[in-house]
Amino acid sequence: MILLIMVAIGFLIGLLSGGSTAGFSETRFRYIPLLLAGGLIQVIIFTGYIGSNDIIRGLAPYLYVTALSMGLVAIYMNRHIFGMKLVLVGAFLNFVVITINGASMPAREESLRIAGTLEHVQSQHERYAAGEDVQWPQLTLADEDTRLAFLGDVLPIPEAIPAANVVSIGDVFISLGAIIAVVWVMHLRPTTPRTDGRLAEAP
Repeated sequence: MILLIMVAIGFLIGLLSGGSTAGFSETRFRYIPLLLAGGLIQVIIFTGYIGSNDIIRGLAPYLYVTALSMGLVAIYMNRHIFGMKLVLVGAFLNFVVITINGASMPAREESLRIAGTLEHVQSQHERYAAGEDVQWPQLTLADEDTRLAFLGDVLPIPEAIPAANVVSIGDVFISLGAIIAVVWVMHLRPTTPRTDGRLAEAP
């Protein structure tokens, strides 16, 4: 959700600064099917009805890490786009902290409280631990055993603000990189064929 908002902000900034959607046709996006496949896997894991299936629940930690790995590869292959290296750094930080903490993103309890999501996270963990049909917990409460807790979801967006949530340092990098990438792409100059068959920038 936060990423979609950041992309929308980048799109708005691009339009207001004189950019256009034509730039997207000038950009060679790579490995997009891999990125979409990774996103689809995460939707399956964390969608209540599908994710609560016993088979999906059992495979969820492995599927989640696989999906994140697929996303990392796709982002890396698009690092030629200005801003995507920031996205790559953020995605890598999230991948590391999630992977070393049992395939769940650790979240600071006080941050969850400020965002108004603490009770929901606690309830899901209690229900999952009790063997109820709920999906794999995407967030876990950080404690003294949490590794690299500072890279987890520690930055709260207060409950009073639309799209209240908790975000990580990695999410901040991803958001900034996404805005920069969208604005940069929207300001690309169109290309025209040259007489030698190569592409040249239009005047």
